[in-house]
Amino acid sequence: MSVDTTAVTGIEVLSEDACLRLLRQASLGRLAFAIAGQPEIFPINYSMDADVIMLRTAPGTKLRHAPHRRVAFEVDGIDVDAGVAWSVVVKGILKDITTRSDPFSIARRDVRVNTLAPGERRHSLAIYPAEISGRRFPLGSS
Repeated sequence: MSVDTTAVTGIEVLSEDACLRLLRQASLGRLAFAIAGQPEIFPINYSMDADVIMLRTAPGTKLRHAPHRRVAFEVDGIDVDAGVAWSVVVKGILKDITTRSDPFSIARRDVRVNTLAPGERRHSLAIYPAEISGRRFPLGSS
């Protein structure tokens, strides 16, 4: 017998539009992908351009291992006043658009991403979503 967890827990499954609205309100997420069969997760600042997630990075692990591979990107938040928390997960392909010459890549390289970490971030990465899902749920009382 299955139980409707939404009725029991108050978890709300979010529409894709609601997920995109939440993604546009935040600026820090977590990029996840596998390296040598092991999951790796990196906190990273981002901006949205329509439904594409824009990242800036310096040479290193993300640039060596993630481009042109399937990735997951997660963002969450808490609205204390409303008494809810939310989580959005995007799955898609990450592309290094730093030197691509197509019009979409050229335009997206100009999307501003405010990075918190020090140092220059000269490489533009874009996550093209294949799947977007999210949930909103009431804050627990503890």
